[in-house]
Amino acid sequence: MGDTTAENNGASSTYSRGEARLVNSIHYFSPTWNGFKFGASYGADETRAYDANLERTNRQVYSLGANYVNGGLTVAGGYNRTNDTAFGATAANGKNLTFYKLAGSYKFATGTFVGAGYEFGRFDTTTDTKLKQDDWTVVVGQTFGAATVSLSYSEIGKLRNATTGSDSDYKAKQWTLGGTYALSKSTSLYGYYTKINNNKLQNANFANNPVYDTGSGSSAAVLTKGNDPQAIGVGMKVAF
Repeated sequence: MGDTTAENNGASSTYSRGEARLVNSIHYFSPTWNGFKFGASYGADETRAYDANLERTNRQVYSLGANYVNGGLTVAGGYNRTNDTAFGATAANGKNLTFYKLAGSYKFATGTFVGAGYEFGRFDTTTDTKLKQDDWTVVVGQTFGAATVSLSYSEIGKLRNATTGSDSDYKAKQWTLGGTYALSKSTSLYGYYTKINNNKLQNANFANNPVYDTGSGSSAAVLTKGNDPQAIGVGMKVAF
């Protein structure tokens, strides 16, 4: 589904919000042993920003992941922690953002595939409140020769212990219908339609191709809370 969801993995999206592209980082990937493989990443903080108390922070990132593959079955898990960062991605000494994730998929001999993922996040705040929120996704699809069609649904749950509004005000959901067509082993066409419905204090967006309704074209561009973005996309992918 990676090419047909407006890239819905990332901090601002509806699922897999613990993922990030680390600028200055090191990674290790193990060999595969009887279908098992694991990896680890460390991301250095190049900025070392000062927080509201004028204390310098070290917002380094630690990530661990593992997966198991057996025929059409794939199961994976992950852990991600960002240090000195409070809810809202605010630099704050001694605060952390932590995510745990479990996902799995199965592809049948008929070309039908199903998948699901669950992620749980724990967030410190600058007022010492401990916030908790989960998100999840399910997907079903079918391959017809060189073509694949898929449908997915993702949801962000309640923000437990929220101090503004109700817990349910931070929920969001997303539907995506997408398809791909392989022109060759390295080149494929893709297209999708997707829509996010945000509750009044949530502003989930598309991770790599976000849309904005305020400050468009500037570094201050944002999607207003409660707004419901939707997108149609087509493109070509070439793997080298």
